[in-house]
Amino acid sequence: MKPLYLFGLWLFIFINNNLFAQERADSIFSPTLHEERYLQIWLPHDYDTTKKYDVLYVLDAEMLGRFIPPIISFEEENELMPPVIVVGVRNNYWYDIGKDSRERDLLPSNQADKFLSFLGKELMPYINSRYSTSDKNILFGHSYGGLFVIYTLLDQPTLFSNYIASDPALWWNEGALLIRAKKQLPVVPHRTTVFIGGRNGAIGAAFGIKEIDSLIKKDNPQIRSQVVFNEDEHHGSVRLKNIYNGLKFTYFGYSSFMLDFFPMGGIVQQNESIPIFLYSTYLDINPGIRYTTNGSEPTILSPRFDYGLQVKAPAILKLKQFSNYGPDKTMSAEFKVGKQFSADNKTNLIAGGLRYVCFNADSISDHRLIASGLLDKDYLPSIKVKGNILCEDTGWFKAEKSGYYTFFLEAGTSCKLKIDKRLLITINPADGINSKSFVVPLAPGFHALSLEFLYKEKDNSISLSYLAPPKKPSMAHLPVTISVKDLYHESF
Repeated sequence: MKPLYLFGLWLFIFINNNLFAQERADSIFSPTLHEERYLQIWLPHDYDTTKKYDVLYVLDAEMLGRFIPPIISFEEENELMPPVIVVGVRNNYWYDIGKDSRERDLLPSNQADKFLSFLGKELMPYINSRYSTSDKNILFGHSYGGLFVIYTLLDQPTLFSNYIASDPALWWNEGALLIRAKKQLPVVPHRTTVFIGGRNGAIGAAFGIKEIDSLIKKDNPQIRSQVVFNEDEHHGSVRLKNIYNGLKFTYFGYSSFMLDFFPMGGIVQQNESIPIFLYSTYLDINPGIRYTTNGSEPTILSPRFDYGLQVKAPAILKLKQFSNYGPDKTMSAEFKVGKQFSADNKTNLIAGGLRYVCFNADSISDHRLIASGLLDKDYLPSIKVKGNILCEDTGWFKAEKSGYYTFFLEAGTSCKLKIDKRLLITINPADGINSKSFVVPLAPGFHALSLEFLYKEKDNSISLSYLAPPKKPSMAHLPVTISVKDLYHESF
């Protein structure tokens, strides 16, 4: 076991060294503060000067800085946020008198105004001149640092675009900053995001966090804000959750798959409903994801989407994600009333395979037959392609029981899926969507299936899967890939 242990230890050290390979120390002399200020800089592991990066400014960097890069790395991996530059601002410590600059810089009754001036007029221009930065800046602070975050939000709300306050000491000076908040919150721009993380129970009120939550909701409800009361944490341990949740909230909307719901359309029988699935629900983020079923544009007052939303036809379902990062996103799907597709009582079907035919598609007037045969491994025929060829795969899909079947088609080329000669899905690479889904009610038995696609010299791919009626409607289940061997063809 010893060699394996040593290998694991080496791997751990190697990974962490790579993670922090872009860490560097820096400093800047501040004329405002009349002193040198020391910084810790973390660059993305694949930092590229041709790209622009948001900047996360972290107060109390000597205590907090080292925790943040691993959290960012995890959120990047899960597509919750993009790579960012982290600038840790260290407190100065004077060993001869046994004091540091923390209370002097972060408390409004001392020199918080000067420290804020240092951040806005000296440090931020310095970082922008040395690194490839975007116009988005985030401020993070904990405890007194969290108090300073709220102070900055009220004093210069446009200096940073995003604010994350972890367990802020809003109790300071008998809640003086809360009194100021009543006057200043209404002028904070609506697109500013504010995340405040505290602790649940009476301590959330004692720290003033419940009051700031109420003030934001009352005096400026349009601010993109989230206040979280974490369970079973102390003042130090709550930092981890607040860093993670604060960044996740700040970049809500960054993910490319946030609104990938299914089915994206379908046929529903009269007086019946079908569930809509979306794994990224985000029920605690406000406004989050809202929906309508009449085709109108969702607002922040529209119902909140939740997993398994039941929809009746006729309906035009429209989902809107109120993004904190980038523009709001919308997606829609139409559901029509229809009857169950009847099964065909075929007796001459052979399991495993599809028939295919391919024609010349370069000329509208010349649709010569190029090839035909039986597919038993892939949806794409094994033929040489020159120019464009139009192909059609035909066969039969077997529905094991009565109910709603959702079909998923993913293609790198123009492609159409038909069930019982009815067009369900059209993939057109030009519209930027190469994956779609459609739900239909099927009777048990065999149903004609066809795939029509443009077979090009390159960039061809076709994947088909389906979601059968669940045994337990309340339980999640995954789509099943439909291979060519799962289908049937006619004997001749």
